[in-house]
Amino acid sequence: MKKELILLGILISISFTGCVDQNPEEYYSEGVLQYDAGNYTESIDLFEKAIQLDPEESKYWLMKGKALYNLERYEEAVDCYNYVINVIEDEYNKDVWAAKADALRYIEGKEVEAEIAEARAK
Repeated sequence: MKKELILLGILISISFTGCVDQNPEEYYSEGVLQYDAGNYTESIDLFEKAIQLDPEESKYWLMKGKALYNLERYEEAVDCYNYVINVIEDEYNKDVWAAKADALRYIEGKEVEAEIAEARAK
């Protein structure tokens, strides 16, 4: 009986080890380091982990969008910027509007939207 309780305690502690210390800022900081090193795919994975823990933080979405932009995944980048603007309602963030304008310039047929976003960035 004593062995079963010890084993149960070990299993419980192992299962909760991954749940403690999950800090979105740590994922974000590591993502920025990967982004700055040009490791955009790795940075996206880290920004997504931060987003899973705190989906209302606009800087996580902005950096994910910038990483997608650098991988020439412009439509996905625009989706990130739109999330910040429409869902988080950080519509006054000029950096988001500027990034959205840059990405829209690379999407065929989005020239007018790019101009509008650029105007909002000023």
